[in-house]
Amino acid sequence: MKNKLSVLMVVIVFLTVLSVVPSKASPIPYTDLKLLTNPDSIIVGDTFDLEVWAHGEGIGQDLIAFGFNVSFAGGSYFSYDSYAMGSGFSDDSFGVNNVAGSVNSGIKNDDVLLATLSLTAIREGADILNVLGVYDASFSGLFYQDDGFHIIAPLALTSKVPLPSTIILLGTGLFALVAARKRFSNI
Repeated sequence: MKNKLSVLMVVIVFLTVLSVVPSKASPIPYTDLKLLTNPDSIIVGDTFDLEVWAHGEGIGQDLIAFGFNVSFAGGSYFSYDSYAMGSGFSDDSFGVNNVAGSVNSGIKNDDVLLATLSLTAIREGADILNVLGVYDASFSGLFYQDDGFHIIAPLALTSKVPLPSTIILLGTGLFALVAARKRFSNI
């Protein structure tokens, strides 16, 4: 009985020390999206680019491969047109919305451009672009030398309809008619 109590006390002390001593969390790489145009200036018909970046600050490993899918949460407000692979990556993509790349020797930088996506605003509205690569140790996620991580990067996009030039032309014409009428009525 005394032995069991001693073991229990040791376990309690050990767990207490673990909960009090601050643990050093290992860094986790993340992915973000950088829109290369002003988000407020996207007009229906515009084609624009978006960069997909991986940030691995402090992980101490080389990035050797990645894979993700491109999709939209809502309707058909935008279309995903194409991609350009980031510098140094070979193109391992497959399928319509898949982007994947790998490098032979690994990339040592903390900030790595994975790919640049080209999109088109096809009708007025808002949607969420999802860049998603759930790490599966095969074709999806971020692949470092010893670890793998998920790619989860949503971005809200909004497109607007431009003021049609016909309305501007009509307004200018009406203004000119009113001005001409005033001018000729004073003669």
